[in-house]
Amino acid sequence: LRINNNYVNLFQLFTLVYFPICFYCDWRELRGEHGRNHVKVLNQVRCLCFTSILLPTTAFGDILFWRVWNTHRELIAPPSIHKVVPFWSQHCMHTVSLIVVLTDLVLVKRERPKSNVLNIGVLSCFLIAYTVVCVQSVMRGEYIYPGLKLFTGIKFPILVIYVFLENFFYYTSQWLIIDMVWGQGNLKKVV
Repeated sequence: LRINNNYVNLFQLFTLVYFPICFYCDWRELRGEHGRNHVKVLNQVRCLCFTSILLPTTAFGDILFWRVWNTHRELIAPPSIHKVVPFWSQHCMHTVSLIVVLTDLVLVKRERPKSNVLNIGVLSCFLIAYTVVCVQSVMRGEYIYPGLKLFTGIKFPILVIYVFLENFFYYTSQWLIIDMVWGQGNLKKVV
């Protein structure tokens, strides 16, 4: 079975850019140089990437994974995979990533944006790209996730709507957490 890894490669490419930006901005902040123009711009890019893509999609993917894993494992991967892939590796992929993202959420100071249009636009573009990859794979008879076989006809658009709504839920929820951790001065600036 050949699987198209466009999404995986896209996400890996994204992290190859995102993490160096984080390290660079933190290094500049430790040196007291966080006020430099290029560092401010990179921090804005960092915040946009995190709040628009990383937090919502990681929360969605990891939480959905464990909900499905605990009820219908066969929808995630063929049963033979579960004999080969140890249980702890599932935690490495779907627990550690959520813990890292939530830790970043509470440790790195962020402010609620004046407008959520850009952030929601970025998240929407990312989700559309992900949906296109899934649709292309299904059209070729390749299933990134075995559970996608269940979503035929009208069920597939309903699944896509669900994915978007839950990602928007996590996107919105992060601002409540940010307001609780970093102060509620921006609480009135809602979508």
